[in-house]
Amino acid sequence: MFSGTLQIVRQGVVKTFRWTPQVISDSDRDELNLLATRHGFTGVGCEVREIADHLLNSGVDSDDLVTIYLADADDRDTIIPAFERFLQTCGIAIPDRDTAVWRVLEHHIGLIASRAGNPRDLCRRMVDEVYYQYDFRCNEYAGDSHGIHHLIGNFFGFDDLMDRPNEVSCNGKYGTDAIVELENELVNAAIAWMDEFRGRANS
Repeated sequence: MFSGTLQIVRQGVVKTFRWTPQVISDSDRDELNLLATRHGFTGVGCEVREIADHLLNSGVDSDDLVTIYLADADDRDTIIPAFERFLQTCGIAIPDRDTAVWRVLEHHIGLIASRAGNPRDLCRRMVDEVYYQYDFRCNEYAGDSHGIHHLIGNFFGFDDLMDRPNEVSCNGKYGTDAIVELENELVNAAIAWMDEFRGRANS
């Protein structure tokens, strides 16, 4: 660890990092944990280089971060092993796929439950990034092996409301009011899921 500046040349461009000795912040550690989970689930991409750049700028001293920063964007043979080594030095484990799916579900559903954005848009991300990427068992309803069947049902319910706004209702409401009502139902389903399944990956 040292104080001062470090200049790195990448593709002919000189970038100067102004470093003071730092440890990884709690928020950055949370982001690294999420990236480790995604790596165990579907793999990671350019976001690894982005966080390497961020951590170097934050004063985190690591040869592996420098390796990631210097690598070509598509050089996964260099980036991924360096990223895995860096996670190991941070004490962050990469979960297996079956464990990772619970963690990525908790991340996405937690965002819906806290209304971190439009509930339907947040659920669409969960469907695209998790539901379509994993072989969820179906005992009776789609996704019920992991308790997401109500969320999935509500999400696809928006299609009916949009296609037939004068025929399909939600809690007795139609049109725009029905969409708002279904968004509320989606949030309620997310809150219920968090109450029941939060931390399942660690149990």
